[in-house]
Parts: sequence; C-alpha cells; structure tokens
Amino acid sequence: MLEGVTPFPPEFAARYRERGYWRDRPLFDGFRDCLREHADRVALIDADGPVTYRQLDERSARLARTLL
Repeated sequence: MLEGVTPFPPEFAARYRERGYWRDRPLFDGFRDCLREHADRVALIDADGPVTYRQLDERSARLARTLL
C-alpha cells in the first residue's frame, strides 16, 4: 500500500471492476491502446502544426529516453 494514500472502500472497488471501469492493469496500458487505435488521428496542434497520436507517442518515448 502506498503511504499516505487512502484506498477506495472494497465495495466501490468491486463495483468498479464489475462495471469494467477498473481492469487491474496499469494506466499506461490504456493510453497505449488508445495510441494504437487512433495512431493516425490528430492528437494536438502545436506551433508547427498537427501532431498525430503516433508522433506524440514517438516524441514522448524520445523524451523519456533522454530523461533516463
């Protein structure tokens, strides 16, 4: 258990799992699924123009590597 974190009551957790809100997988897995499903769609528009989800994923991976 994370120190200082108040867990959800067990009945909430059970309800969320039953409804499919919680799938007992890392949050990033959901982001990765979205990136793959919408890879060629525009995720955002910056000063240089549109950026697809694929490009955003590549840029964030590149940034993560430089931070390590």
